[in-house]
Amino acid sequence: MTNSDLRTLSAIPRPGEDAILVATIGGVAEIGMNWTLYGADDQFILVDAGTTFAPRDVAGVEAVMPDPHIFRLLGRRLKGLVVTHFHEDHVGAIHRLWPKHAKCPIFAPPFAAMMLSNRFQEMGTRGNVSLTTFTPGAELDIGAFHLRTIMVAHSTPHCVALAIEHGGKRIIHTGDWKIDPAPGIGSTTDLDAFARLGRAGVDLMLCDSTNADRERPQTSEASVREAMTKVFKDAKGMVFVSSFGSNVARMASVAHAAKAARRKVALAGRSLRNAAEVAEKLGLTRDVPAFLPDSTKFNGTQRRGCVLICTGTQGEENAALAKLAAKKVVDPRLPEVKPGDVIVHSARAIPGNEEYIDAVLDGLRAKGARIITAADLVDGQPVHVTGHPCRTDLREMYKAVRPRLAMPVHGTPAHLEAHAALARDAGVEAAVTPRDGAIYALTHGGLAEVGHLALGRVAVLNDGAATLVPWSDAEQRPLLSAADADRIERHMQVEDDRLQRKLDRLAGPAHPARDRAKARQRTGRGERSADAYHVAEVTRPFTVETRKRRSAAPARPQSFIEGPQPF
Repeated sequence: MTNSDLRTLSAIPRPGEDAILVATIGGVAEIGMNWTLYGADDQFILVDAGTTFAPRDVAGVEAVMPDPHIFRLLGRRLKGLVVTHFHEDHVGAIHRLWPKHAKCPIFAPPFAAMMLSNRFQEMGTRGNVSLTTFTPGAELDIGAFHLRTIMVAHSTPHCVALAIEHGGKRIIHTGDWKIDPAPGIGSTTDLDAFARLGRAGVDLMLCDSTNADRERPQTSEASVREAMTKVFKDAKGMVFVSSFGSNVARMASVAHAAKAARRKVALAGRSLRNAAEVAEKLGLTRDVPAFLPDSTKFNGTQRRGCVLICTGTQGEENAALAKLAAKKVVDPRLPEVKPGDVIVHSARAIPGNEEYIDAVLDGLRAKGARIITAADLVDGQPVHVTGHPCRTDLREMYKAVRPRLAMPVHGTPAHLEAHAALARDAGVEAAVTPRDGAIYALTHGGLAEVGHLALGRVAVLNDGAATLVPWSDAEQRPLLSAADADRIERHMQVEDDRLQRKLDRLAGPAHPARDRAKARQRTGRGERSADAYHVAEVTRPFTVETRKRRSAAPARPQSFIEGPQPF
């Protein structure tokens, strides 16, 4: 390929009337960081803007995401961001990039909209962001596109799929979904709506692939409630349930089961409390027994009368579950785990987190607790069910939609390949396994790759300012200067001091500030050196906010289109 073949996104010619562009910016061949760009008549919409996590051995990085330089390239041609649901791999970049890097309006269903609004409020940017709430099932006109939103079941409230229409063509973007006849909180997947669209004609479907390699029967949140009820009635001590913070349906299952077992339920973790508060404001938990805000409100209740829902399903070192597993009390707001207690780990491991989860669970076993995981059954019922479609669900979706073409997304390469094979068996004309950054043109003649967007990624630093720096995919490290590393270290020390002062006030003389270093070592952070940050040999911090840089700074990946133009 010659230099003359390289075109920046801003130089893309206006597509013909019969073409829709589809660009898979993130979320393919990986779990996380879902960004999908659609374009027609030189107008674009972005569906979701998520993040992924850095490896655990990389200090000082909050998240990783695509380079927001794409917003400069698109400019006013980007007419809107549409959010399918509130999970970090779909929304984690939004509060970090709007309104500084992106200006377009945001459209989101109620739960996601309120959660995002709270984040903007904390950032002090709420008044500078256009955030519109739509009801699942509503229709939207954004730029050149007409969108129909379709209710789907998933592990957080108010999830939607999208039917994206332009010029007589229709694309289904499923988002995350599953078929669950009794999801507890939220709606069931509206298969009738999908079938109506299928009868009208669907040219292309971009569909969730997370469980495409799993041949299992359909599962329901109702089964989790039954299992939890059995566990709570049989346990002799306190029960601790770990769950994702935004899984309101799981919180509701625990609350109903606890009521049946005459137990009180408290929450441990800010994300759980935030989600519970928003769900209550939206009326989603009107029929759910009330939660106590934290375990200190048990007020002398016997241990066998208590359930604590905890964050930390992925072994995060600062989450409630890891603190409970520590050898010594790290947070006096949390109860001690004692022999006879039960830990219900109500989540699957995100690939790559297994050893961290095992370490936390081993620490809890050492305290004498019984561990029940997602792999275990309680009287034949699971303590966790997936929020994504297994092969049975996928077959039902293809039977309803009958798309002409399929593009598996949201999964590892193995997931995508398994999904593509299933789609071909379901009768699609072709199943295209996408790659990160690929740009496709959908026409009446089919789907063709017309270019590649070499965008690069950035890391969000935990330095108090959420500075963005280049991320090396090859080395799985941010490219930092010594000044970056020093700023991260100083900020984290300030945060440690602030937290320790708070804990000292709560705990009194039993936890003096002089124990800070030991507490740090217990949580696995300890001392850090420049090597922990993979310091690059640069003379000043490099951020996407700062275009001018010295020659010693690492070169920024350029954004361009590879491939023939026009199409």
